[in-house]
Amino acid sequence: MRYDNNLQFDRWDIGTHAKPELKGLEREGLVTRTPYPTIPTRVDCALAERGETRIPPMVALWPWAQDHQAAIETTSRAFDRGQKR
Repeated sequence: MRYDNNLQFDRWDIGTHAKPELKGLEREGLVTRTPYPTIPTRVDCALAERGETRIPPMVALWPWAQDHQAAIETTSRAFDRGQKR
């Protein structure tokens, strides 16, 4: 799953690395998963009603994230090099 600029879901193959996170979101009632008995297995995912309530705060947070992205990346690289503890 991913959003485009209009906050619409596009189909996306999550692969195996995202499955534990997706199951956690399902457990919390934020997404629904619909498995299909096909080979390969197909699972459609969608935001649940509770998950949709997260959209407005995430949209509000987006400008802050864009404004601070470069500084956060710089700080992260410095931390990874052991310059900040």
